[in-house]
Amino acid sequence: MNEDDWKSNWYIIISNIGTKKFYFEYLIPSTEAPWENAYVKGVAKNLDEAKVHLLRSMSKSNGWSQREELK
Repeated sequence: MNEDDWKSNWYIIISNIGTKKFYFEYLIPSTEAPWENAYVKGVAKNLDEAKVHLLRSMSKSNGWSQREELK
């Protein structure tokens, strides 16, 4: 979410339920999505992969497009 409101649209979901794997989902921006609310899913097997997935998700979802860290 880009604001602190439970009704806000989501950009990325990250979950880890007692395993060493991290599950990612991110929304594809509507200008690039093949259909409404299209999203991408991925799995990272360790923390290093999770960092890569997180940065990719933040960049591809355009939820943080103004952040210098992602450029």
